[in-house]
Amino acid sequence: MRHPSEKFFVPLALEDYQGGDYERLQRRIARSNRFPLKPLAIMAGVLNGIVITIIAVVVRLLVKVRPSPWHRELGDLYLHVPEMAVHKGIELDALVNLRSCLLGRCIDIGCGNGFVGGLLKRTVGIAEIYGIDPVDSYANDALANGYAGFSGATAAEIPLPTASFDCAVSICVLEHIRELDDVFREMLRLLKPGGALVFTTPSPEFRLSTLDAAIWGYLGRSSRVEDGARLRDKVSMHFHYASANDWRTKLEQIGFESVNVSPIFSRRQLLAYELMNWPVRVPELYFSDKLWVLCRKIKPIKRVLSWSTAMIAAWVAGWSVREDSQTHWAISARRPAVASAP
Repeated sequence: MRHPSEKFFVPLALEDYQGGDYERLQRRIARSNRFPLKPLAIMAGVLNGIVITIIAVVVRLLVKVRPSPWHRELGDLYLHVPEMAVHKGIELDALVNLRSCLLGRCIDIGCGNGFVGGLLKRTVGIAEIYGIDPVDSYANDALANGYAGFSGATAAEIPLPTASFDCAVSICVLEHIRELDDVFREMLRLLKPGGALVFTTPSPEFRLSTLDAAIWGYLGRSSRVEDGARLRDKVSMHFHYASANDWRTKLEQIGFESVNVSPIFSRRQLLAYELMNWPVRVPELYFSDKLWVLCRKIKPIKRVLSWSTAMIAAWVAGWSVREDSQTHWAISARRPAVASAP
């Protein structure tokens, strides 16, 4: 189902949003660490791991999937949240296809703990990667994951010299930033002439393809579909969506050229992610943190879940994406090599 708007827009639910739904979700997740919910959450995690392993064995026998090196690393990183291995595996596959843009010295906008950026660096051969994130506490993790440096800063005000990077990357971050024009101007400033900007972000089709909206559509309750989409907007804190044409227009207005917008992440892939992400819909049984502790204590469980997660991530990433079925974009653009005449 396509969104009726093909314009760059802020969802109505987020025009004055201050994060209340996200905070309520976190409070509900916190209850999973208290008795009697904690033992139930651990049991849910074990059962979820068994199901994931069974699916992975079937995929290995019937589909004969061979995980790539980056899918195996994602299996190690996200064995306790396999849906994230699926999500990041799809994005990394898209970024690997844009490896010609990711050369030299790179800045990662919204790098977080640096797990995915460090993996991208090793996979495509980025010479050096520098991280930017407003959460200062990510610094040690980012450096441990191969970053040459880290700055605690917002994407609109980065305390680094002009024209100091060959490329910039941002992996599903920009949709969480309210005002983007200043961010893109800052990226343009930081890039050397001819330098590339590469990022992934949800498309307008994402919000009506999520499980919350899709279930209402399947039940024929069209009046509730937008309610489901708005709830997801608020929980995910997605402040904007844009069509391919609107992304091209915005980036060209800022001063970029050679803008390319490619469809990634089909509705079917999103459904797989959403089904694996079911604990978020029952937050009192949230088990990922408990499962991680269990895997650190019992190594055989860790090895099995790591293998299973890598197998499923590689399998789902291999599903095809038609241009009319995408829920995300992979976008690349370049700073002009020569300044335009005044």
